[in-house]
Amino acid sequence: MTSLRREMLIDSFKTSARLHQILFREQDLRLRKGKYETFFTDKDAEAGWNFYVAFPGLLALVQHRYSFKRRKIMYMDMLRSEHIPFNLFAPLSLDTSSEVSNSIFQELLGLKKPIAVKRIEFEWPTTSGENHLGDRTAFDVYVECEGVGGRKVGVGIEVKYTEKSYPYGKTERIRLMDKNSKYHSYAKCSGLYREGAVSSLAERMLKQPWRNHLLGAAMVVENELDEFYSVLFYPSGNIYQGDVAKKYASLIKSEHASRFVPVTFERFIEIGQTVCADKPSHLKWLDYLEKRYIIK
Repeated sequence: MTSLRREMLIDSFKTSARLHQILFREQDLRLRKGKYETFFTDKDAEAGWNFYVAFPGLLALVQHRYSFKRRKIMYMDMLRSEHIPFNLFAPLSLDTSSEVSNSIFQELLGLKKPIAVKRIEFEWPTTSGENHLGDRTAFDVYVECEGVGGRKVGVGIEVKYTEKSYPYGKTERIRLMDKNSKYHSYAKCSGLYREGAVSSLAERMLKQPWRNHLLGAAMVVENELDEFYSVLFYPSGNIYQGDVAKKYASLIKSEHASRFVPVTFERFIEIGQTVCADKPSHLKWLDYLEKRYIIK
C-alpha cells in the first residue's frame, strides 16, 4: 500500500468516526448538536450524555474525578478520546472485587496465571507534580493488580480513537533527545529495548507510547512494581495507531515483547462479551460500546 493511500485511509476513518458520532447523538440519544457538529449542548453535556449514564455510579465517578466546569471539553466533545477511558473502564473500576475485572485483564494481557485487580485509576498519576520521568506524563488508565505470590503488577493504558500523534512540547523534545535525561537513563536501566532503538523511540510517531511505557518501567526500576504492562488501546479502523503499535513493538527485545500489549476496541468488547455472558448489565454496557464507537 502506498503512503498516499494509507494517509487517505487514515483521514477516511476520522471522517467516518465524526459522522458516526453525529448519528449516534441524533438517532440513538435524540439530542441536538452544540456549538460544533460533534459537540453536545452545554445542558446535555453537563447532564453527562457523553458517558454511559445507564451504568450505576459511572457518571458519579466521572464527576468526582472531573467536574463539568473543570473539564468541560471532555463532557462536550464526542469525537476526542478524553471521555472514552471512563466508558471503557469505569464499570470495571466500580467493582474491582468482581471476577469480571480479573478475567478481562488476564485475557487482555495474555496471562496464563490469574491476577486480582486491586484498583483502577483515571489519568494517573495526577498532574499536581512531577513523576519519575521529571515531567507530568500520566496513564489514561492505571490498573494495579496482584499476581501469583503477591507480585505487584501495574498496567498503564493509553486510549486513542481517531488521534494520530501530537506535536512535541516545549521541553519534551529536550527530554526525549538528551542522552543524559531521565528518559534515557530509565530506558537503559529497564533493559526493554533493542540496541540503537532509543533514537527511533524519540520520533514523533513513537514518543507517546515510549513515555507511557517508560513511566511504568521506572516504577519497576524503583521497586514500586514487580511487573508492568503498557497497553495501547485503539479501534481497528485507526490504522495510524496500528502502525504505531507495530513499529514500537519492533524496538522491544524479544524477551520483553509481552510487556507491550496493543488492544483494539473490538478485541476488548469480544473479551468482555465472553466473560460477561451471564451478566445482563455488563452486556448492555458492552453493547453501548459497540454501538457508540465501532464503525462497521
